[in-house]
Amino acid sequence: MRISKQLIAKYLPHIHEIEDKVFIDVCSAIGIEVEKVITHPFTKNIVVGQIISIVQHPNAEKLSVCQINVGSSLPTLTIVCGAKNINVNNKVVVALDSCVLYNDKKIIKTKIRDVESEGMLCAYSELTPHNHEYLSSSDANGVIILDDSAIIGDTNPAKYIGLDDTIYELTLPSNRNDLNGVISFCQDFAAYMNLPFIWPEININKGSFASTLKINFDQHICNGCRFLQIKNINNSPTPWLIKKVLINNGCKPVESIVDYFSFISLLTNVPMAIYDTEKLPGEEINICLATKDNNFIGFNDKQYQIATNDIVVSANNKILSLAGILGNKEYGVDDKTKNITIEIANFSFINIRQTSSRLNINTAAAKSNSREISPYFIDLTTTLIYNILSNYEISNVVGDVNLPSPTTIEIDAKFISSIIGMNITNQHLEQFLTRFGFVIKNEICYVPLHRIDIKNNQDLAEELLKLININDITAAPIIANVENDQTNIEYKLISKISNWLITNGCYETKTYNLVSENRLSKFNIYRYSNFVKISNVNNQQREFMRTNLIDRLLDVYANNAKRKNPLVPIFEIQDIYTNTIEKNITLLVHDSLLIDPLSKSKVCYNVNYLKMLVNKIANILNAEITYQPINDSNFFYPNETLCITYNGETIGYIGLIKKSQLADYDLKNKNIYCLSINITRMLTNFTDDKFSYQQPSNLMPIIKDISFLVPNRFRLNDLIVAIKNLPFVQSTFFVDQYEIDNDNKSYTLRITFKNDKVLTSEQITNYLIQIEQVVIEHHVIIRK
Repeated sequence: MRISKQLIAKYLPHIHEIEDKVFIDVCSAIGIEVEKVITHPFTKNIVVGQIISIVQHPNAEKLSVCQINVGSSLPTLTIVCGAKNINVNNKVVVALDSCVLYNDKKIIKTKIRDVESEGMLCAYSELTPHNHEYLSSSDANGVIILDDSAIIGDTNPAKYIGLDDTIYELTLPSNRNDLNGVISFCQDFAAYMNLPFIWPEININKGSFASTLKINFDQHICNGCRFLQIKNINNSPTPWLIKKVLINNGCKPVESIVDYFSFISLLTNVPMAIYDTEKLPGEEINICLATKDNNFIGFNDKQYQIATNDIVVSANNKILSLAGILGNKEYGVDDKTKNITIEIANFSFINIRQTSSRLNINTAAAKSNSREISPYFIDLTTTLIYNILSNYEISNVVGDVNLPSPTTIEIDAKFISSIIGMNITNQHLEQFLTRFGFVIKNEICYVPLHRIDIKNNQDLAEELLKLININDITAAPIIANVENDQTNIEYKLISKISNWLITNGCYETKTYNLVSENRLSKFNIYRYSNFVKISNVNNQQREFMRTNLIDRLLDVYANNAKRKNPLVPIFEIQDIYTNTIEKNITLLVHDSLLIDPLSKSKVCYNVNYLKMLVNKIANILNAEITYQPINDSNFFYPNETLCITYNGETIGYIGLIKKSQLADYDLKNKNIYCLSINITRMLTNFTDDKFSYQQPSNLMPIIKDISFLVPNRFRLNDLIVAIKNLPFVQSTFFVDQYEIDNDNKSYTLRITFKNDKVLTSEQITNYLIQIEQVVIEHHVIIRK
């Protein structure tokens, strides 16, 4: 996030009295990291001028000769210029003779094609190395055209374009999306410093005319929305008074009334969609989930595919926008627009995040709406539109916002004291928290509506720590009850399985546990019927605990496939909650992975490969398992599927996923194999006498990888057992295999030597010779 000192000063006037070091310290105290402080270079010998006349250069077709009035103290200047965006009476920034720009370019009187030039008309990029990426195309490709209010002869033109400002680049805490709005940031900063904070005027005025729009929205995907209409807008270029604020705060102007709404979005972090009222296909607007796939052209001229269950804004069955992400260019504003319709809404951030990720859209609106923010800011944004654009004819509000009641927390001062490490009284709480907008009544804390991150006494303790000097907290030793490492068998076993999979080229993944109701049936391979529902959820997309890990791992594969990343083996180990809790291991592999593009060698992943993994997992758990064929399955191809059983009970499956099941993930052209196994019963039956604790060696392990060429029908297990029986071998792992041709394969084993003593080079060489002898006895060729 970028925020400028001059914009902060609008709500926190004392900011100009605060040094940058103090600013950084305060931000750190309230959980914000200042990544960079940007100041524009100061340039001498520049002045505000006005173009008196423009004539064609006599000797250069692409140049003009301008007469510039630079004030009564200096004579009129003749300047040769190649800019195409200048007109008579424009006010410009003039670099005078002997001006030195930030890039050490010196401006001197000189002749250009036999015409004397006494200075230079400056472009923005010639005055500062910063902010170029936020310039509009006209500002980036031409000289600066100042507002008419600029004073001719002023020797400090930097102030008119924001070059006298200081810019802070911030990294915000992930749970404080509200801080992306300048008002919330200033409110927290002022509370910490105990400085006066100037609230914007909050009074909703009645519109000057009645809107005829009708709004329908589903509260499960939209917490509230408001629509306003404005008549007779002014499409003249945005003045620098607004542009400089947008540019310094990381927002690109587009030279129309849209920039005023971008400014309001900077204050509240609520993006708005703007439509041309005359282009709307109907007056009944619906916010709903798309019921079929559709295409539309966005404001950025790119075509996008809207999928079923994306949130859309529509009228008369026409898509106005991909809600909260990107508008349809067909209904957007342009130079001829006179009347506009404004959409201010609070959409389901989870839906927005999924859609923007799928389409790889990274607009400012998508970034903001992909994280939760309170509907309170819809209310605030509406009032700011009425106040800031009061000169326009604005309609009444259509739509509604479901403002929640304030969160209440029963204060436990003793508990908060134990967290902080010092005695906290209710008086302390009231003294400190009221500065941040909290209300304390009868030991009940009422949380401000915009602070959706505050849920309990732990959160209140965190707020107090922003204000309490850490030096005031009495130092005390850390007291922890740590479980004996040797008794935490389940954790050790799962870690061992995880590490073994990683060693064999699999990548561990963590995905989200909560799903919507309609995703419960996706890959419910264990046929669970008792589902765990979460109470008091604010989004139906996160209402149930999932019944399998396959669904989310396929999402990961789909995301990687879209970005053209290789589909490497991925796995997850997680609990599944139904009527019981099952510890589940799920692994996905693509049928083959290209390893060497020159030799075209591949690692083959199939049912046999997954069966080898399951055997190793069972071996780690000291369990005996069996496999049974499957004649029918909704999820896997029967001829390439095995059922895993333990003590006569089905605990998992290995199989090739049906293409019909992969269609929803855009993976139907892929061959994807799946391993899913519930290891809870094997963990339960695992006893301590089967598990021995070994003190870790202080010596570094000696590990060697050995590759060898074998015929396709070779029994690899016989060779592994023979090597493992050598007295100096601690462990042997199968790493991977390569298909050389139709008759031969290459296998690689990873061998760890016992390291109970320091091994010399001679001993290691001797070990390798013994291993080579074993390999030769099995009629195998070692690959050097």
